[in-house]
Amino acid sequence: MELQAQQPTEEGGSIQAAGSSNRWAPTPPQLRILKGLYYDKGFKYPTPEQIQEICLHLKQYGQIEDKNVFFWFQNLKARERQKLKEFRNVPVGGSLDLNFGSTSSTDDGRSIDLNFGSRVGYGVDPYSSSPFNTNTSTTSFGTT
Repeated sequence: MELQAQQPTEEGGSIQAAGSSNRWAPTPPQLRILKGLYYDKGFKYPTPEQIQEICLHLKQYGQIEDKNVFFWFQNLKARERQKLKEFRNVPVGGSLDLNFGSTSSTDDGRSIDLNFGSRVGYGVDPYSSSPFNTNTSTTSFGTT
């Protein structure tokens, strides 16, 4: 089966060609108005009465039915939920460990804290190009 394209009319609607689908394609002014209602006016769940009013207003910019308005709002909400779900599932890239070392055990069972430069202002020169400034002697090793 061969699909044929819809031919636009002067009013912005479309004429169905034989054998083509009857899918609604909003005209640019209809789309601008619908997006304005959704994003600017907060019409996320329009009532059936509001859908009829919107449809009557949009008919002056091209062919449209109440069901087109209803499904447009429903589809946009679904797309936004999907984007939000995808955004929440994006991996951040691992953890950031600001403790430049670890805790190590000695032969006699004591532990040594090897976390150097983990506190701002202690042994780190903020003007140095490296977090490990070789000009300071305040790096401390603590035993616990």
